[in-house]
Amino acid sequence: MQKLIRAGFATLCVVAMAEGTASATPITSTAGLVGAVTTTFTFTGLSTGTAIPAGNGITVNGSVGNVSYGLGSNGSWSSFSWAGTNSNSVAVTFDLGGLFGAVGGFMNYSINFDSGPTAFISALAANMSVLETYDLRSFAGLAINTPSATNGGAFRGISRPTADIRFFQIQGSFLIEHDITTANASAAVPEPATLTTLGLGLIAVATRLARKRQPRA
Repeated sequence: MQKLIRAGFATLCVVAMAEGTASATPITSTAGLVGAVTTTFTFTGLSTGTAIPAGNGITVNGSVGNVSYGLGSNGSWSSFSWAGTNSNSVAVTFDLGGLFGAVGGFMNYSINFDSGPTAFISALAANMSVLETYDLRSFAGLAINTPSATNGGAFRGISRPTADIRFFQIQGSFLIEHDITTANASAAVPEPATLTTLGLGLIAVATRLARKRQPRA
């Protein structure tokens, strides 16, 4: 009986640890994401608005265009549609049109037009509250460096264990994005409710078996 109970509590401990480690992370690729859909921008000219269609039900609040965009020593984009900022204090917000567990896109930013860590990507909830935010300049593994490249960049995004991201935001440091990828929560991160149910279920089974093995008076 004691062995079975100990096994049950050990399972619960593993479940608790798994729940504790299920958290949002910055991502540099779409590998491991479930149901990923990439929407490539096809903007023309240069315009700014509050609900600019980007495709697949996604709209943009900010500046979009398909004109040359200089990125300082990180090169430039030319004949390459983008949504982006033109100041280190400006944000561009994407309304994803639904709730997702991961979001990101192919992007790049200037690294010498201003100073300080001001190139941010953020995941927002349906009520516009910030769920997660990361600084592209200082966060480990998220630096983008494409010296003198044309249309250079890399995928950067945010993944969460549950599908609660409604808006994606880029802000500051002349940051631009060529497409946007949305996906369900990563298959590698089980839902917390599922983990808890599994752990409690195993403990219940162990307890019942232990009771059956007890000698009757």
